[in-house]
Amino acid sequence: MDKSRVDPHHGFLHNEAMQDSKRKSLLKAVSWQLLGLVSSLLISWFFMGSLVQAGAMTFVMTSTAFVMYFLHERFWAQLKI
Repeated sequence: MDKSRVDPHHGFLHNEAMQDSKRKSLLKAVSWQLLGLVSSLLISWFFMGSLVQAGAMTFVMTSTAFVMYFLHERFWAQLKI
């Protein structure tokens, strides 16, 4: 069954299957954070000179950014613009 319909507010074809699922948002957040983790670790290590300090800073920053990105994705997925 085709779940496409014309959006009454915007006049374009809307397909429910095109919306990001929570699982897809989570997978996108994980892959993005892995890229950020590696780059943050290398940059922090370069500037700090200590892999242990760079690792600690990277862990805190990546954990915070991961949660914020996921919440941001879910917020925007709920908007009906």
